[in-house]
Amino acid sequence: MCTFWFRKWYFRRLTISKILAIDPANKQTAYVIFNKETFEIYDKGLVPNDEFIKVMLEGNYDEVALEIIVNMGMAGKTVFRTAEYVGIYSYLANSLGKELYRISRPEVKKHFQVKRSTKKQKQPNADSQIRTSLIERFGEVGTKKQPGYFYGFKADIWQAMAVGVYHADTTKGVSNNWVNIRIISLKFTITTLI
Repeated sequence: MCTFWFRKWYFRRLTISKILAIDPANKQTAYVIFNKETFEIYDKGLVPNDEFIKVMLEGNYDEVALEIIVNMGMAGKTVFRTAEYVGIYSYLANSLGKELYRISRPEVKKHFQVKRSTKKQKQPNADSQIRTSLIERFGEVGTKKQPGYFYGFKADIWQAMAVGVYHADTTKGVSNNWVNIRIISLKFTITTLI
């Protein structure tokens, strides 16, 4: 009879994960950098693409949630230009060693339960529905005198935040950034017949 002990240690990083959520476009890119666990916003903006590349190169984040382009039928010049920037941002994230998550618009819409309009019932557009869902979850925009959670958000920054929230919600417990140490011990006993 022979007994074997196998012990496996699982360590996870003790850092807090920051998400860089990106909504790219042909001329300007919207982004939000926030804490994956607490959703505290560190930075946000809608900036020209060349300026956003500098933001990416600073590397003040751990994960990248990038909205990608999906098949939409006929595509024009601006869609192709946006696709080029999706490729550039993907390359930069990989070059900097950041975890890259490519997220499509339909995934985000499904996550926020966007309703489609019918002939009988008219619904607000998808952007408005997502904005409303974010405000209901995190709080009001606020004013200059009393800024709320979303104070300063405009245009595509809302969609960048939606991409980031989708990523945070769907990867909870999957990332290696949780403080957790586990030990698994297994005991195997092998008996041989001679």
